[in-house]
Amino acid sequence: FFFPQGQDLLELRRHIHENSVDFLAVKTLIQRVFAPCKCLENHGKIQENSKEIPKNSRICRGHERSIPIQEFVESLDLREEGIETLLCLLELQPQKFLELFPPVHSRCRIRFPGNSTESLREAALRCPPLGFLLARNPSGNLGISGLLEFNAVALSDSMGWEFRRVRESLGRIPWESRKAGKSRIQVEFWELSFHFRAYGDLDSQELDSSWEFLNSQIISREKSELRRLQRCFRTFQSVAFPSFIPEPLEQEQLEKNSQLRELLQEYFQRDPTESKEDEEEKSPGIPPDQEEEIRAEIRKFLTAYPEEEFSGRAVARIFHGIGSPRYPARIFGRDRRFWRRLLPLEFRSLSRLASQEILAWR
Repeated sequence: FFFPQGQDLLELRRHIHENSVDFLAVKTLIQRVFAPCKCLENHGKIQENSKEIPKNSRICRGHERSIPIQEFVESLDLREEGIETLLCLLELQPQKFLELFPPVHSRCRIRFPGNSTESLREAALRCPPLGFLLARNPSGNLGISGLLEFNAVALSDSMGWEFRRVRESLGRIPWESRKAGKSRIQVEFWELSFHFRAYGDLDSQELDSSWEFLNSQIISREKSELRRLQRCFRTFQSVAFPSFIPEPLEQEQLEKNSQLRELLQEYFQRDPTESKEDEEEKSPGIPPDQEEEIRAEIRKFLTAYPEEEFSGRAVARIFHGIGSPRYPARIFGRDRRFWRRLLPLEFRSLSRLASQEILAWR
């Protein structure tokens, strides 16, 4: 903190709002993670099982799923680590609807030399996952290039195997083909993806509770980070000298150093969940006399980029000078008419106004 008036807070606050998430992003994440399955439909077709399972019990036992990271980053307009944080927060839900695993390469690509269907079927005899895949697709069409591609995580879920076992079994195909004296078969795993186990039969109430839980966690974390930032500013401000000319006495410097050391120890030893001492400062929001002027700036921005489909959060980020995967700083930062133009304004209030203007614009 170099400025006693708090100008640094505006810059440091940008790093907190960089991870902000809006309603639409949370809703999209919930829908993708808890995509509907066919467990209930399949169970209804088996009449004898309906007598064995209690009426109110959950039929779905969870499915291993994967979502390509790059695709999800573009869809949510969030960085990879931001999405992973949201998934970790969702995993903390008391109902345990989600179990998160380390990222994996979810898709498998198998190349058979000479587009040989015979080699494919011989490999399927030695590899149960490949045999299961061909059983679901009896034609076994390799295509012109002798290439077979599929989602290995979805395959493992269909088989009821762990993904690790499926990957190991598929990975042994090249070695076994060489051992049998056949032409070399190439197996490659690609497309890095988020990997998790989630239920697919959540009703609307359970989906809403998941959304409310995740949204409350996001808002709580953001407020906590803003409080900590304010506390750091007040801490350093309390031990700062008003001026370095003339140079303070050595004794005064030692006293300030000791005081700062005690404050820092207290800061790191303090329970982060406690917020009684750090009461959140009321957000000033946007002054009513400036609201129309700000709305005009937002409309001007939307007019300048009519081909883009902005969200309120994306517009607020650009006005605060925050880049994102879909709207990177190297492109939108060139337009100084809007980049960092409204940095002093409160982020969520600006995002709310931008959302209203976008709806009116459409």
